[in-house]
Parts: sequence; structure tokens; C-alpha cells
Amino acid sequence: MIFLALTLFATGVCLQAQPSSEVTSGRTEPSQLRYQLRVVERVFEEAVEHSARNFASSMEESTPGAARFMGNTGAHGFRLDGYGLFFDVQIPVLRTSLSWVFRHLNRRRDGLGPTLQSLREHVRSLGNVDVQDSLEEALRRFESLVGYPPPLPPQRSEAPTIPSPPDVDPGEMYAVAIRDALANAILDYTGLLPLAANEWLTVATTSSGNRADSLTDESRALGLMLRVRGNVLIALRQGEMARSEALSRIEYSEF
Repeated sequence: MIFLALTLFATGVCLQAQPSSEVTSGRTEPSQLRYQLRVVERVFEEAVEHSARNFASSMEESTPGAARFMGNTGAHGFRLDGYGLFFDVQIPVLRTSLSWVFRHLNRRRDGLGPTLQSLREHVRSLGNVDVQDSLEEALRRFESLVGYPPPLPPQRSEAPTIPSPPDVDPGEMYAVAIRDALANAILDYTGLLPLAANEWLTVATTSSGNRADSLTDESRALGLMLRVRGNVLIALRQGEMARSEALSRIEYSEF
């Protein structure tokens, strides 16, 4: 982290020494551009790693074992003539454990009754007795795993009713955390890159983990794309645009 801070400081000094016309026109020496891109690559990597660590800690506090990650973080930036700057950022794949899936279903077990009954009726309509017995046993095991049917509530209780925790999708929460981390990194650390006002700065995420590594977990890949015009970063750097406005100008999409 100290090395990264020193590197960013040195890069800022170098960039500030450049004529403003070079920064706003997107022109710079190839060796200097490569150095600047490497620094920003490290910024994006650190932003993803920090966000993933915080996300894992928060999930562990609320739902132990709910989410784990596989794969490494990496980033590669390059210039596309006529377009601007593009960064490919590899992020760890989120693996949602089956234990979390069953706990999630257990919270919603009141709605499982009609579904399970429909499945059971379909099983009983099959002509093969052996298949019927096998599927009936599978349904019983599933009911046991998700805690269905729900236990009867106590007949008399003075204790107040405690609402169940809201259903959460770790994949959606992870996507938001990574998106916000990258958006903030774009505004904080890319404003001095050589980018013309009419060019784009784009950050796209790809998953770095091998989804075939695990047979017991549900893996979720995450593809995000963030892009912003150079004129937004220039206006932010020159104090002509509020940070909140610049943040709203970043375009988001998933793929």
C-alpha cells in the first residue's frame, strides 16, 4: 500500500508537469503512457481487492460461509485509437455455497408447500413404482434440508415477533460493491490520464476464476462495464463539475 501511494504521488507529479494540452488532447509519449496505464492498472486491482475483502467480511458477519471467491485480480489497460482508453479488469468469481442456498430457501419455506405438493402429485402420477419411490425419497431429503414443513408456532407467547432477515442475493451485492469501487477509482485516479474530451475511458470486468473448479458450490461470474467521457474527467479535475455530478455521468451496463 505504501509503495502504491508513493507510485501514485510520483505519477501525479509527472502528469502535472505535462502541458495541459497534451493531457486534454490525449497525446503523450508511448513510454510515459505505458507507465501511467500500469499505475492505474494497479489502482483498479487494489480497488477490487479491497472491495472483495470488505464484502467477504460483511457477509461472514451476517451469514457465515455464504460466499467465497476463487481466482485472482488483474488489470490491463491500453489505448484504442479513435476511441480512448480501455481497461480489462479481472475480478475473483463469487461462489455462493449450497449451505447459503438452503438457508435462503428455509427463510421462504412457507411458500414451498404448493410447489412441493405439485411435485409430489406429479411423482405419484408416474407409472414406474421404482421411479416413484426414488423421487419420493429425494423430496423427503430436500424437505429435511430446508426445514420443511415449518415448525408450529407456540400457542401462547408474550414475546414480540422478530421479523426474518430480508432476503439478499450475494451476487447482486457483490456486483454493486465492485461497481462502486471501480467508479470511485475512475474519478479519483484517472483524471490526469491523456484522454481527449471527446474520447471514452472504459473499464470492463472479466472473471478470473475457473468455474469448473468446484462441484459443490454455485459460481457466479460477473461482467460489468463502466465508461465515462473524457470531458467529464477534465471538468472534474478543473473544478468545473461536482463529484456527485461526475459520478452520475458514468454509464453502467452488465453482460
